[in-house]
Amino acid sequence: MRTTTILILLAIAALTRVFPHPPNFAPIAAMALFGAIRFQRKSSALMFPLTAMLVSDLAIEGAYRLGLSQSWGIHRGMWVIYLLMMMIGALGLLFKDKKTGFGKIVGLSLTSSVLFFVLSNLAVWISSSVYDKSLQGLLTCYTAAVPFFQWTVLGDLCYCGILFGSWALMEFRFPKLAFEPQRA
Repeated sequence: MRTTTILILLAIAALTRVFPHPPNFAPIAAMALFGAIRFQRKSSALMFPLTAMLVSDLAIEGAYRLGLSQSWGIHRGMWVIYLLMMMIGALGLLFKDKKTGFGKIVGLSLTSSVLFFVLSNLAVWISSSVYDKSLQGLLTCYTAAVPFFQWTVLGDLCYCGILFGSWALMEFRFPKLAFEPQRA
């Protein structure tokens, strides 16, 4: 029941990527953190959020090809997004067996936002011919990305709040969902 409930929450979060939203206002980091902290197995903690991401990318790509969306799901830089999602999941795994209250989730969410901003834009600078391969070019790349950062932070906080808040309410209502450490 626990795994099924987590999967349903991840699927709902992934589905929201298909609907129109501000740029970078997405559940990506929240899915990675939530999966890492809530799944009992480390393999599930990384695999299921990535799978949900892939399925939603394919749906977005399908909608784009049908003319129903202006964004595409499959692109040459997507490997960076998946790598960052795994890194954020690994960050979440560090807190798997610890008490994860409101403050810790907010801290992890903000850390994920900054990590995503710094590394994804570094990848853009490295792979793009738009920016000079100099310190000035790197700063120009980061400066161009600043307007999107607010949406990253808001999206990460919003989706972390929804996923972790929903889980807390469900654990309160259905105590069997609570994490039970594996016995030796």
